[in-house]
Amino acid sequence: MKGSLNVVTILFLIALPAVSYAQRKPPTPTLSNRTYTNIRQVDFRNFDYGSGKNLIRIRRGRGGVMSDIKVIYGDVTGDTEEEAVVLLSGVERSGSFGWPVSAGPYVYTLINGHPKKLEEGDMESEKIQGTVVEATISRALIFVRFVISPNGRDMEQTRGLRAFSWSGLTFEKVDSLPPNGTETRYFFRLFNCNDSCSAFVNGNNVFVNAEGGFETNFGEDGGWIDITEILQAGRNQIKFTVNNGSGAIAYGIQVTKNGSILYEKTCGRAGQVGCENNRVFPKGIAREFTYTIIK
Repeated sequence: MKGSLNVVTILFLIALPAVSYAQRKPPTPTLSNRTYTNIRQVDFRNFDYGSGKNLIRIRRGRGGVMSDIKVIYGDVTGDTEEEAVVLLSGVERSGSFGWPVSAGPYVYTLINGHPKKLEEGDMESEKIQGTVVEATISRALIFVRFVISPNGRDMEQTRGLRAFSWSGLTFEKVDSLPPNGTETRYFFRLFNCNDSCSAFVNGNNVFVNAEGGFETNFGEDGGWIDITEILQAGRNQIKFTVNNGSGAIAYGIQVTKNGSILYEKTCGRAGQVGCENNRVFPKGIAREFTYTIIK
């Protein structure tokens, strides 16, 4: 009997260190405590965005109605290190109907090896006005393209491109573009319009709406619209119209080349005081302007 007891005791003592060792194994790193040396190492397809009721948990590139994730990299803070700009998008459905939804753009930088979201500032307030469909980085600026549906989920009415720069604390909207080096780019902008402003390039649409052209509605800032790619060699005519439903009018029009203003027309303040001492204009096209770009 004593021999049997000794065997059991020996077996128990042999097994005991293995159990103790297993308990001392370090835990596997989680998404929250991993450290990185480069923002491109962060797996944004398996990442948590937002917090609380706005939390969006993305796993394998999907989460909820979000089915597409775009990540672009570039230096937007001026520290020579890359940041990541992440845009989530998808389609929300109700029966046979569906409409685009998006979240972001979220901008992340590395702080002590951990991804930190930068304060959105003006980008956050601008997103309230419409759905984000694209984000790009150029010249240390973030360009965000919006789809604006004034009537909620009705047909798209306006598309605009806004530019934002990092102030050191938050992102601020840029109203005039900086020089663009050796690359020549042309933009126009419609803003401060009462009742609306439209634009056509060479008689064709810039973005499609009911009239076949670009339009901003009452008081909207349409943002910077890059028309470089649709310009032809030679003469190009941009036509702007100020459209009136009733009462007074106001408008703001700008055309830039590499950040320098080539053409500008402003008058009145939408919702406050109209052109020409707030006089009443007839319904229809109240003003029409043209500007020619020779490329």
